[in-house]
Amino acid sequence: MKKLLTLVLCLTVFAVQAQKDPQAMRILNAMSSKYKNYDTYKANFTYSLINEVEDIRDDFSGSILVKGDNYKLDLGNQVIYNNGESVWTYLPEVNEVNISNANEGEMDMTPSSIYTVYKKDFKVIYYNSTTINGKKYHLIDLIPEDRRDKPYWVRLTIEDGTNDLKSYTITEDSGNKYVYDIKSFKPNTSAASSDFTFNKSKYPGVEIIDLR
Repeated sequence: MKKLLTLVLCLTVFAVQAQKDPQAMRILNAMSSKYKNYDTYKANFTYSLINEVEDIRDDFSGSILVKGDNYKLDLGNQVIYNNGESVWTYLPEVNEVNISNANEGEMDMTPSSIYTVYKKDFKVIYYNSTTINGKKYHLIDLIPEDRRDKPYWVRLTIEDGTNDLKSYTITEDSGNKYVYDIKSFKPNTSAASSDFTFNKSKYPGVEIIDLR
């Protein structure tokens, strides 16, 4: 009976460890530690919505300012402010802002969590390495442990040596693929609390839809 119990415990430990590839975890932990040391950061990026089945590809550019869990995400056709308590989604074309509680119905892949999300509820797999413009990058896949709860998976592209996140791709089970490619990154940039809150006085006539 003791031998059987020991075997079951060993198999259980092996199964848990197999979900967190050691090589991938070393790289992710190094990346996470690096970004955690930044009080704030600002990044410019391009992003694409791709659906090969529907023959869809839309390319955009955007920017983000992050301070802790707070962020301002400018996607051109919408600007999202998150101050940790509320989220304002402003739509310039119709001069409308929707307000909701922070984290309410929000995916795990937020701009402020992309560097730490792998630590919980994801299997971590070292997929491969690749060379881009003479630089080596690691490709690491994050597979949700429960695909019913998280119907998507993520691939991170991390530069070897610097541990910089170059890009990440979110692939939904629906077939949609979102590719984010970081073009510039500036750590410890200036940021005030007001940067993460929507100021209606700057948008005369704005329609406010409060969903809180």
